[in-house]
Amino acid sequence: MAKQIVNGIFVYSRHSAKCPQAKDPGYVKCRCRKWLQYQKDGKTIQKSAKTRFMEQAKLAAEKLSRGEPDAGSAGKGTLAGKTIESAVSKWLEVRTAEGIRANTKAKFIGATLVKWAREQKPSITYLHEITTPVGTEFFIAMSKHYAKETSGSFKIHWAMIRSFFKFAVEQGMLKENPLPKRKIKFEKPEVVPPSRAEVERVLEAAEGTTKLFLKVARHTGMAIQDCVTLDRVRLVGTLVRGNRVKTKKTSKRGCYRVRIPQDVADAVLALPGERYFFWDEKAMKLSNAVHLWRKNSMKVFKAAGVDMTPHDWRHFFITEKLSKGMRLELVSKLVGTSADEIKETYEHWIQDTEDLLDEAQSQDFLAQGLDEQGNEVKPTVQ
Repeated sequence: MAKQIVNGIFVYSRHSAKCPQAKDPGYVKCRCRKWLQYQKDGKTIQKSAKTRFMEQAKLAAEKLSRGEPDAGSAGKGTLAGKTIESAVSKWLEVRTAEGIRANTKAKFIGATLVKWAREQKPSITYLHEITTPVGTEFFIAMSKHYAKETSGSFKIHWAMIRSFFKFAVEQGMLKENPLPKRKIKFEKPEVVPPSRAEVERVLEAAEGTTKLFLKVARHTGMAIQDCVTLDRVRLVGTLVRGNRVKTKKTSKRGCYRVRIPQDVADAVLALPGERYFFWDEKAMKLSNAVHLWRKNSMKVFKAAGVDMTPHDWRHFFITEKLSKGMRLELVSKLVGTSADEIKETYEHWIQDTEDLLDEAQSQDFLAQGLDEQGNEVKPTVQ
């Protein structure tokens, strides 16, 4: 077989005795250990590439030809030379073993890091190559990617990738976390829920099970994942009680408790299966089921000519209750979100706050000798 030469460095295999290609060191498609051979000061040097994969051996040869440290230079007694991709895989494997089922964000940010590292010039393969300056460059790249975001995605994903590097340090892959600590701020857009007229148009445009699904969302304010996984245990009579799927917030009696109209409850209870809108959990992942119902909902929104998303049902439900004067603590119990978070997001819809502000200002005006509207009080003519 032709020799594998990279920048003047011969890449070859040190085969195991059982390898079918044991007599051909130039054969590199097997999973035997890869070595590098080159000339230095008139001497032949042989060095382990510290990998069984040809692609990584080529990268090691390229780095060696440029005079860069080899994969094992990060120090003995550690998992030096661990590739970024293999480290991310191990991290996800451990998260799963720990019972963490919500790995969507972790998988996304892990894949983002691997892809970004590969695209650098020269490419970054090994974990120990990510120094603090390199971590700063990754932070800058992410900040540009999320520049137009109005959500907390950047903040969440940055915290997630820092947790990956914390794991790498704990496992001895790195001496310290190379990612810089950064405070990430973003402006939350003001919540503008759909109007009652728009809600009615949407429900009029919907049909069949999709219409029933949208009615459940409208009358409960449940997030789409909670609607999709609604089951018989959580619906008793007209009462829906359960825990949030997305936030993993749990309580023995359920972190939210809300009633739906009798006709909606009867229609839902008449549906077959244990989970009314998620029929075959073995054949379909939850993420796929959520995507399906999001797609169905968006079709109805478009047909009704209403610009909204499935999450806007939650906004509509919460603002509807607050604007009617329902106490913050009660709304919190209805939807399973903390009172503090509701206050921060929906404060301009809280009727109690508006009334208290008006009352406080009126009292302030009276204390200044003005009337309740702040007008100067004309003296009474005797």
